[in-house]
Amino acid sequence: MSYSEFEPAPELKPWVASYWSFSVQADAKEIEHWIPLTGGVLLAFPLLGPPGVSGPSLLPMRTLVRGGDVFKGVHFWPGAAASLLGPSLDGLRDRHELAASLLDVEWLNNLQRRLANESEPATTGPHFDAALLPRITSATPLDPVVMTAVFCLIASHGLLRIQDLADELGISSRQLRRRFRAVTELAPKELARIQRIRSSAVEAVVAGDQRWVDLAASGGFADQAHLVREFRQILGLTPLEFRTHARRIDHGSLIR
Repeated sequence: MSYSEFEPAPELKPWVASYWSFSVQADAKEIEHWIPLTGGVLLAFPLLGPPGVSGPSLLPMRTLVRGGDVFKGVHFWPGAAASLLGPSLDGLRDRHELAASLLDVEWLNNLQRRLANESEPATTGPHFDAALLPRITSATPLDPVVMTAVFCLIASHGLLRIQDLADELGISSRQLRRRFRAVTELAPKELARIQRIRSSAVEAVVAGDQRWVDLAASGGFADQAHLVREFRQILGLTPLEFRTHARRIDHGSLIR
């Protein structure tokens, strides 16, 4: 298996966290694959089959993949997808839907055809750029306070205290929680929790044999047992199980 992430065009960075490509070698048997979520909407285009949309969630995301499977998609920043693609992407918390039930079918089909004709993962980005850039002119305004809060939480790997964040933004923590949930469908603490796990998961991939106790300490967890509980609840795997699974995947570029 192989997985890579790619930067969007600069104009799309307020909405798009990354594009991604995931493929399974042709001779592989059926594999249980676990996906670390980001707190934002995930748009996925399989080579064969209909596109899907997954909303923000603190639940483990598990799928079965098979030899020859190819998926390409978009990670949107938390709270940003509905601004760019329309209000049909609101209300997706803990849900996975067929994209055709929420988005323009002709737009989806045209994009899927272009993606299917591209064999190199690194050339995925321009096709998504071409499909998404025209939507900027009709995008609804992003909430600047909420999006600043989102980016601050992500930049801190989920370690920023919510009260400190509210103080930086010049609003009460109650106002921040209300506006944040209305836009992202998550509480600020929930996104912080997701980011702590995601950052630790990425470190587990790129840092080789770093000890879990050290990852727990750097990731803001009380101890290693706390890290294990959080991995189980959000990723569906223990840290050791996740690292074992991740090592089956050839990771290219990762946008951290």
